[in-house]
Amino acid sequence: MQIENEVGRGVGRRLQERKGGRATFSSQRQETFLSHFAATCNVTAAAAAAGVAPSTVYNRRNGDPAFRAAWAAAQDQGY
Repeated sequence: MQIENEVGRGVGRRLQERKGGRATFSSQRQETFLSHFAATCNVTAAAAAAGVAPSTVYNRRNGDPAFRAAWAAAQDQGY
């Protein structure tokens, strides 16, 4: 749905619609990811199951030592 913006940016310009906000990588989503990752060793599929982007889990792995350890354990289990 396009809405005309008549205030601030000139008549005739349209507002851009946006998707909803980002999904946070909550502890529940982390558990879902790790569970699927342990079963499949597929980061993309496990991230999709958790409802986050693969870059989200890679960023968490790089910045969180506890998650990195859980990732390694899940990966070992998957192999």
